[in-house]
Amino acid sequence: MRRRSVIGSAWLAFALAEPVGRWLLDPVDVDVQSAGGRRVGQTDVDALWTMCGSFADADRQLGGGYARGTLIHFADQVMAPLLEGAFTESVGRRLFAAAARLCDIAGFMCFDSGHQGLGQRYLIQSLRMAKISGDVALGAHILVDMAMQAHHLRQPHQAVALSEAGVTTARRSGSASTLARCHAMHSRALASQGDARGSDEALNRAERALDHAAPDDEPVWIRFFTAQQLAAESMYAAADLGRGEHVRRHAATALGAVGSMQRRHVLATATLAGSYLSVPGGRGEADVDQACRVLDDVLPTVGSLTSVRALTAVNDIRIRLAPYAARPSVQRLEQALRHGAATA
Repeated sequence: MRRRSVIGSAWLAFALAEPVGRWLLDPVDVDVQSAGGRRVGQTDVDALWTMCGSFADADRQLGGGYARGTLIHFADQVMAPLLEGAFTESVGRRLFAAAARLCDIAGFMCFDSGHQGLGQRYLIQSLRMAKISGDVALGAHILVDMAMQAHHLRQPHQAVALSEAGVTTARRSGSASTLARCHAMHSRALASQGDARGSDEALNRAERALDHAAPDDEPVWIRFFTAQQLAAESMYAAADLGRGEHVRRHAATALGAVGSMQRRHVLATATLAGSYLSVPGGRGEADVDQACRVLDDVLPTVGSLTSVRALTAVNDIRIRLAPYAARPSVQRLEQALRHGAATA
């Protein structure tokens, strides 16, 4: 019964103050070793990291709803007993880093599949574990995931504050890719507030940081943040600022090779389609047929995604196309989407 109530819980802005403040201000945990339970070694830590990779791949490819329950079961039945085991200081730090990443993925999956309160709980727990581990780059990454959730929930002030905390943390992490991602999310958060100048400056800092990144030297969990991912983030920021031309300029890079990033492909494609329906200042006409052609590209993918974010993005375009329901292109698209069950 408690699990059901937690799954349906709401995201709460005030719940962020204490964990984020503790991350930024409290000293690093000194004693991590434990003498309880069974002996935990590096093999156990390696196994957790292997599962992190598998769950992250499933999330990006199929959406947060696909393996969320499996991950939570794994965390309860496998990860939690390890944290209660016996381990040395060095193994303990590495163990908590792996556990933090696993909880981070769980939180992101919950957020992506519409369970906002549960996602927030996992992300807060993840940040605490990252602090125990002493992994500064991972902490910055988690803060930006928290900022992304706030942005999605249209909480711009929280998104700005969380992304700023991520930038502050990433600057001392030694990970250029993590710093680039933090700046990119900060750009999106500022764009959602209508701060075009601040958003542009943050995006320029993201580009400079990514230029200094050496992928082989970066943590494995941030290697997805490439120039293609940055282009997608640039599209989202431009869309929030009503800059259709900027969206289309970045689209060529963002919508290149799809690989395992199916969710990103749908989100970026929906953003591009929306750019053809936005006419700044009422000048000109919306290019409805082109918006439909762009969205056609993701029809084979939409039906298999378990991402509320991605399906909402597609359905937002459907709503914007509703005034043009008599157009043949809109009718064909709507029919195809209905058959693909593209409903959030």
